[in-house]
Amino acid sequence: MSTFFRQTAQAMIAKHIDRFAHLLPASVTSLITVAGFEAALVLVKHLGGTVMPVGQNKTKQGKVLHAVLSEYYGETRQDIMPRIKAYSVPTIEGRMTMIGKHLAGVRLIQAYQRIEAPLPKVGERYCLQFEDKSNAQTAYRYEYFRIADLSHEVRTFEVPMPNGDVREIQRRVVKMEITNPLANDYEGVKYPQEGYAQTAVRILETQVADSAAYYGVKPVKTELKRGDLTVAVTGVSVYIDQAAASRIADTAVRTVSVTETPSNLSVSIYNGTQGGTPVFNTWAFEIGGVKIIERNGTLYRNWDYAKGTGEAVGRLTDGGEITFTAENLDFAALKITAGILAKNTERVYAYAGRTEAAPVKPESFTVYAVANGQTVSGRADADGHITGGITGSIHYETGFYQIAASDGLIAETLRYNAVTQDHIPLGSSIIGIDSVRLPADGRVPIFRKGDMVVIGNRLKQDLGQTFTGGQTVALARQNLDRACLLDAQGKHVSAEKYSIDLAAGKLTFAEPLSLAGYTLPLTAVLAWETMYNCISLSDYPEAQDYLQGVEIVSQSYRELIPQHIGNPRTLLVLDPPYVCTQQGNYRKAAYFGMVEFLRLMAMVRPPFIFFSSTRSELPAYLDLVAELRLPGWERFAGSQTLTVSSTINRNSSYDDHLIYKF
Repeated sequence: MSTFFRQTAQAMIAKHIDRFAHLLPASVTSLITVAGFEAALVLVKHLGGTVMPVGQNKTKQGKVLHAVLSEYYGETRQDIMPRIKAYSVPTIEGRMTMIGKHLAGVRLIQAYQRIEAPLPKVGERYCLQFEDKSNAQTAYRYEYFRIADLSHEVRTFEVPMPNGDVREIQRRVVKMEITNPLANDYEGVKYPQEGYAQTAVRILETQVADSAAYYGVKPVKTELKRGDLTVAVTGVSVYIDQAAASRIADTAVRTVSVTETPSNLSVSIYNGTQGGTPVFNTWAFEIGGVKIIERNGTLYRNWDYAKGTGEAVGRLTDGGEITFTAENLDFAALKITAGILAKNTERVYAYAGRTEAAPVKPESFTVYAVANGQTVSGRADADGHITGGITGSIHYETGFYQIAASDGLIAETLRYNAVTQDHIPLGSSIIGIDSVRLPADGRVPIFRKGDMVVIGNRLKQDLGQTFTGGQTVALARQNLDRACLLDAQGKHVSAEKYSIDLAAGKLTFAEPLSLAGYTLPLTAVLAWETMYNCISLSDYPEAQDYLQGVEIVSQSYRELIPQHIGNPRTLLVLDPPYVCTQQGNYRKAAYFGMVEFLRLMAMVRPPFIFFSSTRSELPAYLDLVAELRLPGWERFAGSQTLTVSSTINRNSSYDDHLIYKF
């Protein structure tokens, strides 16, 4: 829109604001009255905090209004594409190095890494960075990929040395299946190298930026009542439901030693001195390739899972004895492939674990166990809370669960049922966005903690066909936030034809009154709208005397650390101003630089905890020490890192790191 047209449109709208005032919230119209139309637009644009519906009017003035307001507050799909694509951004170079040539169209990436380096995880997102030096200026090309499955093995490689000798090194070769085929050819290193490989293709880690704000409209799922602190909204998802899988405490294949008897009718499941009570509905056997399962103590072969029936071939007793009625089964080839033995002497009162696959479909997780000779269970609700004879919680996204039982549970009887979710891959060519950079289900969050949410409800009231000037009509609602009149064709009645007392819920027609140009009957649209802040409210217990007995000193690390470094019970908790930190924020900035940093690192020994962030090079420094095996590298080898994404505002975020070794 040209500057001239925008200014002309603004002037026309400001002159005839009474004609579209019914489309705006009362707060905006009040602001326009006080500060003027243009100033109000600027304030709302920068400060937000209000709702401004824009009608699709067919009139010339309506189109002008729509164009101006859309420019200020609306964005086209083309405008928001870059920010949606930037949901995830590349960060530091990962621990993997691509090996071999990868052609466009393949769904497998092969790389190597050090044995001690943590493995990538299924579902994680990485970025390939390619250095193109074909022209005079180096250009970079990026392509994202998400891991669908992976396999790995440790292999030994022979690396030639400058003096002609050969040195053996061990590296872990990782093969990653990816969700989307590669769009370009990539040439990795031809053979693993001992040190850092100067390859044109780098595998970069990514982090979720999610810097853009997305707003949407969702209908509420349940009725809202005054005083409610939670709101449930409806959602639409496409999932592939996989078969429920039950956890079995011991799935190792065990061979049963059988002593031939004249009758050869029974055999015990116990090996050696192993005892316990068999838990029914958990046992499975194999005899010469024939699979046999147990259901409620009865043994079946040729089990039909659809019908829940099979050919009965024997029994499993409470005492662990197997009796077969079929004569063509060879006891000597009997193998136990699954089963749970309940040891009544071993109870657990709390347990934590993780499902075999994730994410878990909400409300599909059920856990079972034996307690006091009876089977008890707990089921998770939509929020992940487990209730019943077993209580606890489950995180559906990761599959991590925690359970507890006041009377204790037989550990070996613990099992669960769960349905995992998988998402149909999104086609980048169809949606016009690199789907790999989006969340796995392709949905970006529209509700976040700290955001503002507007809850609104509209009621349409038929006012009839007969109206007179000065007539007052009682509306069906009071304490309204907005209201307007529509004719039978859906056309907005000009606000100069009526006035509304929002608090009292009364409409008064202008005097004199002319409704020429409008089709009767008229309908009043009455809106309730309330703005809320999406912050979870929780009570926090008061912390009293938590520093009691702690000696607080103020000393240089040069003096403090040597006093305690010889004590094995000393834990170093370190949060210094690292080399890359903006030192101007510190009162004694000149006292801590690169030399001081290296001196501190020479004193550090386990156990230690370091606090760092993406604004510091500490993680990169530790990687360099381990890679080059600099003096003292053993003190940092095997350290672990916990990372938490922190958001400053909607446009700025960073990662906090906790690096520790005990």
